[in-house]
Amino acid sequence: MSNSSGFIYEEVLMNGIQNMIFVIRVDADLDLYYEFINLAAMKNTGLTLDIIGSSIKAVYADDKEKSDYFYEKYMQVAETKKTLIYHDCYLSPMGDTHYSETKLTPLCNEHGVCTNIVALVTDITEERIAKLENKMVYEKLNESEKRFRIIAEHSHDLITLLDNEGSIIYASPSYKANLGFDENELLDELYINIIHPEHQMKLLDVLSTAINDDKSCTLQFKQKHKFNGWIWVELSGTPVFDENMKLIHLALITRDITQQKEYETRLEYFAMHDVLTGLPNRRYFNQKLTTTMTSSKNGLAVLMIDIDDLKQFNDQMGHDIGDKVIQIAAKRLSNSLRKKDTAARLGGDEFAVILADIHTKENALKIVKRIHKTIQEPWYYKNNMFNITASIGIALVSDEKATPVSILKNADMALYQAKNSGKNKIEISN
Repeated sequence: MSNSSGFIYEEVLMNGIQNMIFVIRVDADLDLYYEFINLAAMKNTGLTLDIIGSSIKAVYADDKEKSDYFYEKYMQVAETKKTLIYHDCYLSPMGDTHYSETKLTPLCNEHGVCTNIVALVTDITEERIAKLENKMVYEKLNESEKRFRIIAEHSHDLITLLDNEGSIIYASPSYKANLGFDENELLDELYINIIHPEHQMKLLDVLSTAINDDKSCTLQFKQKHKFNGWIWVELSGTPVFDENMKLIHLALITRDITQQKEYETRLEYFAMHDVLTGLPNRRYFNQKLTTTMTSSKNGLAVLMIDIDDLKQFNDQMGHDIGDKVIQIAAKRLSNSLRKKDTAARLGGDEFAVILADIHTKENALKIVKRIHKTIQEPWYYKNNMFNITASIGIALVSDEKATPVSILKNADMALYQAKNSGKNKIEISN
C-alpha cells in the first residue's frame, strides 16, 4: 500500500527531471548493475529498461574502452565514498555528439558500505561550445578589445572584466537579464561585493591561485540578484597578461545554475527522506544514530513504533485511508518530540525515534507516554471518527560497547513483546 504510493511519487520525481539519472547498484562481487534509469536518460542515450539488472560490462560489451572508463569512475566513488564530478561526451540516438557533466553521489548503508551510486548527467553541449568560443575571445583580447565586446554583448552568459584590484571594469549587457543590474551600474564596484559572504574568501583564494599559476579556474557560488536575493552561478575565470606578464585583467564568465542546484538538493532530499510522510528514512536514521551515539554524553533511547492493525484500515477503508493513517501518525509523532530528537519512517507502518540526552528511564518513559497518548487521539475524516493505536519498544542506551545493530535489536525485541502482550503497549528492553 504505502510502499506502492511512495514508489509512484519517486517515479514522478525522477522522471520529472530533465537531467539524465542513473542509479547503479554496487554488488558484493564489485560489479556494477543498472538499477534505475529515468525517461530523460532513455530519450537522450537510446538505452531502454531492458538494461535494468544488467552490469555495466554487459551493457557495453561491444565497447570495452567505455565500459572500463565507466567502471573506473563508479568504483572510485564506491571506494572513496566521495562525490565525483567529471566531464564526458555521448552519442544521441540521432548520432550527434553531446557533451555532458556527470555528478556521481554514493549512497551508503548503516555499515558505511557504498550500496548504490546516483548519477546525475547534465547536457552541457551549449556551454561547451560557448566556452570554446570564449577561449578564442580570451586569446584575441590583447589583439582586439572591440571583437571581444561584440561577442560579449551578444552572450547570454555574464561576462565580467576585473582590474588587478578586483574592481569591475566591464560588465556585459546580460547582467540586466540575469541579475537585474544595468551594465554600467556596477562599474568600479568591487566584484566581491556582489558575492555571498559565505563564498567570498573561497572566491578570492581561487582567483589568486589562478593569477599566480597563470591558469584558468572554476567555482560555484551564490551571486547577488538586484531584486531576487541570491542565485547560484558557476564561474570560469582566466587571467590575461601583457607581454611582460603583468596582469591586464581577469576575464570571468558566469552562468546561472540555480535550477541544477535545486535538482541536486531534491535528489539529496529524496535519498534521505520518505516520500509519503516527509520524515527521514532508514538510511538517514542509521547515520543519525551513529553520530548521536558518538556525541551524546548523557545517554539516549531508541524507540521502535508500529501502528496497530494498519492492515484492517487498508482492507476495510482502502489503501488511501491507510496512507492517511501513516501520514497522521508521522505528524503526531513529530509534534510530540523535542527539537533534539529524531523521528524516521523505516517502511510500511514502522517508525523509529532517537531520544537524545536521556538521563534516566523515567525521562524516557515521560516522553514515550506523551507520544503514545498523542497518537491515540481520535482522528476525524469525512464525518467518521477513527482511533489509531501503536505499540512501542524502547531500548535505553548507556553501555559504551553498544552498537547501532545491538540497539535496534533490543528495541525490536521490546516492540515484539509490546505487540504480543495485546498491542497498544509500551515495553522496555532489559
